[in-house]
Amino acid sequence: MSILSTFTNIVLHIKQKSDFKNIAIYEQKNNNEVFQNVKYLDGSVSDDLKVMEHPKEDGATIVDHVVDDPKTAVIRLIIADDDVESLNEILNYYKDRTPLTIKIKNEIYSNFIISAKPLKADVEHYDKTVYDLSFKEVMVAKTVYVKMSVPQVKNKTNASKIKTGQKQGIKTKAKPSILRTWTNKITGRK
Repeated sequence: MSILSTFTNIVLHIKQKSDFKNIAIYEQKNNNEVFQNVKYLDGSVSDDLKVMEHPKEDGATIVDHVVDDPKTAVIRLIIADDDVESLNEILNYYKDRTPLTIKIKNEIYSNFIISAKPLKADVEHYDKTVYDLSFKEVMVAKTVYVKMSVPQVKNKTNASKIKTGQKQGIKTKAKPSILRTWTNKITGRK
């Protein structure tokens, strides 16, 4: 877990103690709550693993046969039809793919974007719009470069070379083939 996500979780936990909302959504970069004028109806988060179906080799660790799927969340909320500000806010976060942090009950999930925003009209809420916002976690892989000395690398041509400069090819005369050599001897050519 990175320092930023740890700090985010601490701030959100402190904020959670003073805020009794079961569901809240925050902008990840500055921890400001978004969609403050909406009424949350319910929310759920799916945290699944993909388990490979092929048999694992005897002695192999199970961890090698399980992959984390990106978490998904669905939050149902209501917006008054005349609340253009909240409608635009949802649309902007959707279009900009802004990373958001979601708090549902006592769980906090970071690095989500709005992946779908279907709206629903029903007779219960004639002057309001019901949105079932779908969120998907953006998984980030961090690439690490490790320098290896020549003896550590199995194939020495793949080893890191430091300050070796630019290489220039050297012109060499190719040796003729054996067939060409014999043909030249027979015909007297050089």
